[in-house]
Amino acid sequence: MMSNYLPIPDVHLAPPIIQELRTAFDDRLEFLHAEAMRLLQQEAQDGIRMVHVPFPFGNHVVEAMYDREQDLFTQLVARPLADSEQARPSYTISLFLLTQ
Repeated sequence: MMSNYLPIPDVHLAPPIIQELRTAFDDRLEFLHAEAMRLLQQEAQDGIRMVHVPFPFGNHVVEAMYDREQDLFTQLVARPLADSEQARPSYTISLFLLTQ
């Protein structure tokens, strides 16, 4: 599964926080995949297509979106940790994960 993800195109053009977020995801990929499998088993519903796997990232909480049908993480969404109680965070960082 890990070889299915492409590096960020033009990584030198991406803001540092995007590079750091992608690195944090890559470093945790095996754990995040195992957690996604655990969450899917817990749900035990065939209709569940997407699970959100949270992980900490500095002053942010990130959700890695795992698509069951594609067997891939498709997106990362980071929100400020300070806004975790808010229905609408002050900002979000969204990173779409590219596949080969």
